Amino acid sequence: TTSGDTVELVEESLDVNLLNNSVRLRIQGCPFLPGGVHICEVQSHLVVMLITRQTVHRLLLPHPARVYRSELITESQMQSVFTDIGKINFRDPSN
Repeated sequence: TTSGDTVELVEESLDVNLLNNSVRLRIQGCPFLPGGVHICEVQSHLVVMLITRQTVHRLLLPHPARVYRSELITESQMQSVFTDIGKINFRDPSN
């Protein structure tokens, strides 16, 4: 969901409980366009495009099929693709 210059992303699973499964990002002073969030699944990543009135941001997240399979907390819990989002350098021009 978006509201002004803030986007909230939530990963959901029908199979397991996901830990760290939501993130709220704010791009200060750059309101999102209607329909300004696009998610594309490729073989090794999820690509999230965030489109504001002034900017376009690309986030590359690990594909759910490749993330943290060896780090199951219990059989009914695992980490979300958003777990390491804090490691992304949002100022990097490739993003």
